[in-house]
Amino acid sequence: MHRAIYAALLLVPTVWLSAWDSPLAWANALRGTTAPALRPDPLLSQAAGAYAAELAATGVLSHTGPADGSRLLDRFFREGGTAFEVGEILGAGPDLAAVELAWEASPGHRRVVLGERYTIMGWGSASRGTQQVWVVMMARTVVEGLSLEEAAGVLVVAGKLGPSWAIEPWLDAGSGESSPSAWDSVTRRFEYRVPLVDSRVRILIGCRDAYGDRQATDSVTWPRGTESPAGAGRSTIPVPPP
Repeated sequence: MHRAIYAALLLVPTVWLSAWDSPLAWANALRGTTAPALRPDPLLSQAAGAYAAELAATGVLSHTGPADGSRLLDRFFREGGTAFEVGEILGAGPDLAAVELAWEASPGHRRVVLGERYTIMGWGSASRGTQQVWVVMMARTVVEGLSLEEAAGVLVVAGKLGPSWAIEPWLDAGSGESSPSAWDSVTRRFEYRVPLVDSRVRILIGCRDAYGDRQATDSVTWPRGTESPAGAGRSTIPVPPP
């Protein structure tokens, strides 16, 4: 099912410290050897940046969008995201170093940042007076560079497996596991050609791990923008693989 994890909100006083170059560098330093390093993701950063601007404009720190009531997954799917296990932390302070210090001291924020299942991260900030509002989002996916293209009644799904524990790609278009039309175990790139029924399809994407177990991490509806009205831009809840 869709899974979103939030941390409590933080407003921190002025503390002048040296920050890491980015929230990503800070998060990976905090994770150390206890969790895999996160890699940057542009769609997460798009969603985080847009939400930081909204929070700064309204003067509200909330995981529920003050402008439209959106939820975390709504905001990520609206930007074109496909991963359905996502976490979010928020903070505001005079600078990034102060916010990072407060996040580190908060068990709830640390729990999100240290989540071992997360693989990618994005972040954004916006100014409100003397304060800087920060939004950091993390998600779990095994796919890098996912692309979707329709041609002659077929949806071409292509990408690359990221984590080393992802042994081979896995995809279900609603009728059971599909075989890739192309898979290179060296470059780890894959391609599927999914027939469209009435020009529509809904797929789950993931991988098989070293034990042969299926790990679904992404959900896609095609055409994009035809998701469930349960939330703006939100996909229907995927059925976990057996």
